[in-house]
Amino acid sequence: MKAVGRRVGAQASRFHASEAGATAIEYSVLMSILVLAIITGASVTGTNLSDLFNEVMLQVSAALAKS
Repeated sequence: MKAVGRRVGAQASRFHASEAGATAIEYSVLMSILVLAIITGASVTGTNLSDLFNEVMLQVSAALAKS
């Protein structure tokens, strides 16, 4: 039983000393923030582009109605 306890203790020490998990979490958080920024930017750009096309459509319709 003591051997099992030592083995578990050694594995716990190695796990605690390893920073690979923390680094993966940090990269995941950074990627989440980046994806959120991209989605927000694309949404704003899409809305602005839609407004622009609607304005052009209204002006073309008005010009055609005058002729």
